[in-house]
Amino acid sequence: MATIEVSVAALGLPRSCSSSNQIRGLLIEFGLIVPQGIRHIYQRVPELIEDASNELPGNFRILIDRLLQHLKELDRQPEPLLAAFAAHLMPLKQG
Repeated sequence: MATIEVSVAALGLPRSCSSSNQIRGLLIEFGLIVPQGIRHIYQRVPELIEDASNELPGNFRILIDRLLQHLKELDRQPEPLLAAFAAHLMPLKQG
């Protein structure tokens, strides 16, 4: 069962990684460096969006915020899949 959970959770990983790299790459264009890792994205990006002292244009802030919300949604998607798989496998495991 653990192998199936890991495989299902890994389905969202490439998209999450790609989205986080996209956010990091866009911010680098404005000289704003965010370390690799989703936790750094979640921590730093909201701070950068709200920081009035940086040179980010308003529309760019909106774009980055939307990309961040999309990334959060990608991270949530495997959870319902795991629950559905677990519910489907329970009768097979018992029988």
